[in-house]
Amino acid sequence: MTIHVRQAISQNEGKHFDTAALRENFLIDALFSPGKITNRTVIGGVMPTDGALALKSTKEIGSELFLARREMGVFTISGSGSVTVDGDTIPLQGTDCLYLPMGCERVEFASDSASDPAKFYFISLPAHKRHQIKKITAKDAIRIELGTPSDANERVLRQYIHPDICTSCQLVMGMTVIEDGSVWNTMPCHTHDRLSLF
Repeated sequence: MTIHVRQAISQNEGKHFDTAALRENFLIDALFSPGKITNRTVIGGVMPTDGALALKSTKEIGSELFLARREMGVFTISGSGSVTVDGDTIPLQGTDCLYLPMGCERVEFASDSASDPAKFYFISLPAHKRHQIKKITAKDAIRIELGTPSDANERVLRQYIHPDICTSCQLVMGMTVIEDGSVWNTMPCHTHDRLSLF
């Protein structure tokens, strides 16, 4: 696994970027590679093909185990598969989420089918306390319907790793699904300084 470090920039620099510069600094265009785990410091993609892929630490993580001092949220965004955590296998279908706490030692990702491999999207953040491993389905998540047809932004926000659903140190994760006929997530555009949504 290779970690590519991205340097933070402020909105003052960002507003002067043209399209090419915006793509170069913000677009992660090679997140999923067949048979590999790719990682962007705390954002990663796993696409197992011929066999299970083990999550390994790197020098940049700073510990022998990837989750020694970190927590992780995993979304299955395509296909189906499983995540095996310290010997316990947890099956995951599309739109399922898995919370992995600090202290998990061996984490392996596998697809149910090599011809239709699962794509696991994950975010990992530093953690200070161990919580419980938790699988969260779309039915378990908090469902919020947003937007209007006239603004072409009808969408469903599902909050998965959220204090009312799953205890974590600082990680929160949700999934937005844009309804047919809509083209915007939100309008006007805005940012979340302390929140990352998928």
